[in-house]
Amino acid sequence: MSKKILFLVLSFFITTHTFAQNDCFEVLNQTFDSITSQSQIWGFSAAMLLPDGCLWKRASGTAQELPDEQPLTTDHVMGIGSVTKSFVSATILLMMEDGLLNLDDPIGMYLAPYPNVPPEATIRQLLSHTSGIANYLPFIVNAWNIYPDSIWVIDTILHHYLLGTNSPLGTYKYSDTNYLLACRIIEEGTGTGQSWYEVVRERILDPLGLTHTYAYPYELPNQPFAHVWDNHNGDYEDLQGNGTSLDGVFAFGAGAGGLISNPEDLARFSERLHGGHLLQPSSLQEMHTDYPGTGINGLGVKSLGNNVWGHGGAIFYYARAYYYTNDSMALVVQQNDSRQDGSGSMYIDFREVNDALRDAFLTVSTTDYHPEESFRVFPNPAKDKITLDVSENLSINDPLPCFLIDATGRVLQTFKIEGNRTELFVGQMPKGLYFIKVGNSTMKISLIRD
Repeated sequence: MSKKILFLVLSFFITTHTFAQNDCFEVLNQTFDSITSQSQIWGFSAAMLLPDGCLWKRASGTAQELPDEQPLTTDHVMGIGSVTKSFVSATILLMMEDGLLNLDDPIGMYLAPYPNVPPEATIRQLLSHTSGIANYLPFIVNAWNIYPDSIWVIDTILHHYLLGTNSPLGTYKYSDTNYLLACRIIEEGTGTGQSWYEVVRERILDPLGLTHTYAYPYELPNQPFAHVWDNHNGDYEDLQGNGTSLDGVFAFGAGAGGLISNPEDLARFSERLHGGHLLQPSSLQEMHTDYPGTGINGLGVKSLGNNVWGHGGAIFYYARAYYYTNDSMALVVQQNDSRQDGSGSMYIDFREVNDALRDAFLTVSTTDYHPEESFRVFPNPAKDKITLDVSENLSINDPLPCFLIDATGRVLQTFKIEGNRTELFVGQMPKGLYFIKVGNSTMKISLIRD
């Protein structure tokens, strides 16, 4: 078979393994432990809600260093940053379903004037970041550095810290100000005198049984609140342990980024929301609308393509919460460290952990595959030696280069397939999830070192 035909076969081939739930959890555990052990980040916590409703969760690292060191557990809550926006948007859509507002209502119908806020901007434009309203965040952060103990209220921010230049109405411009205004819409639209977070609790948190999610500092968690590490004079230090209060940060984050939660709650919320159980189908379709020029943004959510919806967040802590609709799976990863990969850094961060867990799930889940298996790795899981078996339907005339890589994408070994059977020794590798990349294709064959 020519290399061109072989490439096409590889491109369409999807390996499959069917595992019992315990095997699935074991693979996820090994994957999580393997990749987090290679990271300098202080702590990770993750959860995956599987298609059958079973929940996998795991944590590693340190929750606080001062006044005493404590390990991070899956019970710890952390800041979720802009994942908060999905809760706010869902609350407004629930209010729309009850006839309390319409997405195309101008915000001037509900709110008194604010400086630099066009009253003709619509609720839909707030939620889709197409109002053009400037972001308050750079200015309030400067104020927080001067007054670190202040608890900022939304009205104060909207009246005094909208100092940036607006873009034309209808222009996409990601701005946290939109979600402060959305909080005020919730408060005025309900007409009950409740705060925005009380409405979120009444409509989402309590009905869904999300017992680890709070609007901090107005609501204090019943669970331990993990500390966060941030750069201080070149060293990463435990902020709260060193006496830094983040109460003001979460207060000015409000509906743009002020909630705290844990991966289990976020996974359950993601599944209920994007799986079609919280909103009516027409409302969910509104939320998942792809607005041109917005980088695949809906209403309080983002898309990774392939019907994957959710949001990421950063507020010293990092979070990533997405629902994989085609796989009926929700995956959440959080970290309590402000470092992230990129800009030449070498950190394995929450995104790499997320991707490794996603790949592990896809490996152990049962999927449709090409009826003619072209490649087979056995035994799998393996202890010492594996055999890569090539279907007799494939004829490999020239040696085919292969790469053994770990969950982070790092190449550990290179070897070549010659003929229809190749052996490889893996006994020296730590337990965990690995992949064999064959030739120049994008196809990766999973391998579990047991």
